[in-house]
Amino acid sequence: MIRPEDLLPLPEALTRWPVLRRLADLTAGWTFAYAEQDGVAEWTALRTWPDGTADILRLRGETDAESLRVDPDGYIVWKADGTAADVVDKLTALLPPGHPLAPRLALGRAPDPASTARLWWPR
Repeated sequence: MIRPEDLLPLPEALTRWPVLRRLADLTAGWTFAYAEQDGVAEWTALRTWPDGTADILRLRGETDAESLRVDPDGYIVWKADGTAADVVDKLTALLPPGHPLAPRLALGRAPDPASTARLWWPR
C-alpha cells in the first residue's frame, strides 16, 4: 500500500521522471508515489476515474515499466509493459472508461488491497 508520506509533489515527480509530463498534461489527475525495495527505486502513478476504474503505472527504470487498468470490481481490463516511453504512450492513448471502444473485458483479477501490503503486478 502506498503511504501518504511517500507521495511526491508533482513538480518533484516530473523532475525525476520527465516522461511523466505526458501523464500530467492529461485532464484527469494523477497521483505519484516513490518507494525503494531491496535497493530498487520504484515510481507508481495512479489515476482514479469517477466510476471507480483505476489506471496504474509502475516505473523501475527507463526500460522497465508496467501499466494496467482495473475496473471498479477489481478486474484487470488492460495492461502493457515495456520501456517507460512506450508504456506511457500506450497509457495516454487509452480511451476513458465508458467509451464504447475502451477495454472492458476481464484479463484477470486484481488482489484485494487488504490482503497485500503493496501493489501487485502480474507477470
